[in-house]
Amino acid sequence: MATGSPLVGWLLARRSARSLMLFGAFCFGVGLLLVSQAVAMWQIAVALAGMVGVGALLFGPLPCATLVANWYVIRRGRALGLAATGTTAASMVLPLVAAFLIEQLGWRAALAWIGVSATLAVTPFLWFWVIDRPSAVDQQPDGRGADVV
Repeated sequence: MATGSPLVGWLLARRSARSLMLFGAFCFGVGLLLVSQAVAMWQIAVALAGMVGVGALLFGPLPCATLVANWYVIRRGRALGLAATGTTAASMVLPLVAAFLIEQLGWRAALAWIGVSATLAVTPFLWFWVIDRPSAVDQQPDGRGADVV
C-alpha cells in the first residue's frame, strides 16, 4: 500500500473518488475469494498484493481523507478524525469476526465469506452516497449552498 499511495493520490486528483473506491471494493472482494481458492503460495501472494492490497488502497484511508478534504474546510481536522474512527473500529472488530468465522467455517470459507460480505456491504454505500465534491450537488465545502459565499 505504501508504494501505491503516490499513484492513488495522483489518480484521486484526476478521477472520481467514487469510481476508484468502487473498483477497490471489487478488487478487495475478488482478491479474498482468490486467496480462499489458492492452492499454491504464489497464488496467495499475487492475490493479496495484486487484488486485496490494491482494493484496500483504493477504498481505504487515502480516498476517504480526500473526500473529507473536498467537503470540509472549517472543521476539517474533526471530520478527518471522525472518518478515521471507521477504519479503527473495523480493525478492532474484524479480527474477532474473522477468528470466529475461521473457527466455525475454516479459513477458506471464512475468507470467501468476508470478501463477498465486505463487497456487498460497501458497494451500495459507495454507489449511492459518495459524492466527490460539493460542487457536484450545488454546494460548497461545509454544506453551504452554492449561492452562499
